[in-house]
Amino acid sequence: MFVDATPAAPAMRGHTLFADYSDNRLVEVDGRGDQVWSLDEIYGAWDAERLESGNTLLVEFSVSRVREVDASGATVWSYEDLKNPYAASRLADGTTLIANTFGGDVRVVDRAGAVVWKYDEGIRAFDVEQTDAGTFLICDVLHDRVIEVDRDKQIVWQVSGMPNAHDADRLPSGNTLITLRTRGEVVEVDRDGRRVWTLKGLISPSDADRLPNGNTLVAQNTRVAEYDPEGEIVWQRDTTWCVEASRLPSSR
Repeated sequence: MFVDATPAAPAMRGHTLFADYSDNRLVEVDGRGDQVWSLDEIYGAWDAERLESGNTLLVEFSVSRVREVDASGATVWSYEDLKNPYAASRLADGTTLIANTFGGDVRVVDRAGAVVWKYDEGIRAFDVEQTDAGTFLICDVLHDRVIEVDRDKQIVWQVSGMPNAHDADRLPSGNTLITLRTRGEVVEVDRDGRRVWTLKGLISPSDADRLPNGNTLVAQNTRVAEYDPEGEIVWQRDTTWCVEASRLPSSR
């Protein structure tokens, strides 16, 4: 099912890329929810990022692999020295940041596959993101926390009491958006760890992004949906089990 509470604006909404874990596939839909691209046989599709080149960086949890593929699905780069990773992103210098989840670390690897940075201080990282300051936000499910680590591997910020945190993004305001899967919530906390916004009643959410329009895009079981600040759904696309979603700035 496709739902759009603002039908006059589908062209302005842009495309949405999501990973459907249960169907082992990536899907891109336009503002009307119509499929415009897909890639099948992604074994344990858990993360996907559209790169500036137009290629897609994806994570295959089930086969412990991170790949970069072109529009046809052909692999142009891969890295496999992992144990069931959950997240990956391409950094500005061309290296790749990976949450090596069941390997107990987060790492940065270069194009040759060499590890150029690693943090493995007793964590199980469900997500890792680089902030604009160059630090790394890590969802550590072993300790129900989100930590911010600098390049010297020092914890410079943390918030506790975040059980089963699957995603954390640093917002332009300095607040942090955190997805709590087992609680069915997305929360926004300030630098002191105080909640300033909460979205409840979600179905096993795994990822959330704050959009430029102030709405929040959430990947969850059975759907990917965009919520306004009051928690109302303004756009929705049914899925089998969406674990990652991002709004693309432009189509292919």
